[in-house]
Amino acid sequence: MTKAEYLSQLEQKLRGLPQNEINDALDYYDGYLSDAQEYEDGAIENLGSPAEAAAQILADYVVKNPRPASRKSGIGTMWSIILAVWAVPVGLPIAIAVVSVAFSLLIVMLSLIVTFGATGAALILAGIVYLITVPFIAASHFASAVLFTGVAFFAAGVGIWLLKAASVISNVGFGFISRFVGKRILKRRS
Repeated sequence: MTKAEYLSQLEQKLRGLPQNEINDALDYYDGYLSDAQEYEDGAIENLGSPAEAAAQILADYVVKNPRPASRKSGIGTMWSIILAVWAVPVGLPIAIAVVSVAFSLLIVMLSLIVTFGATGAALILAGIVYLITVPFIAASHFASAVLFTGVAFFAAGVGIWLLKAASVISNVGFGFISRFVGKRILKRRS
């Protein structure tokens, strides 16, 4: 690529800038390439492509000349603030209600886990106690011993079922909560 081609492409890429900024940039690159005339190809390679040079020039221009906030954006901000102030009396109670319902559901879930777990453990323990007492009862009344054996296995079975239910409730409930909260956190980070 020749110096003229490079400067022409650079000028095209800088069309959004004020003309004096374009002229300053073209004068700088023209002077740089003129100084390195015998090494023109190497100098162009050192500068990078016209698109890369234009991107750097545009970035420098934006940093040096930030756009002032327009009156229109100020009005938009003012309306946003007014709407937020008016929305608080309606939105705040709704937000409190949503948080209260979520907290209540969490308490109900924890209550079910504790209740099922404690009842299941108590029934398993009762079944073990009944099985321990069966030999003593069998010595005096065989039919009662058979009944106690059935009750012991039934109580232990229901206890195991309740412990399993507590485990499922905790896995499903806390899994749902962690996925729900995780999605919200990832959404805010994005």
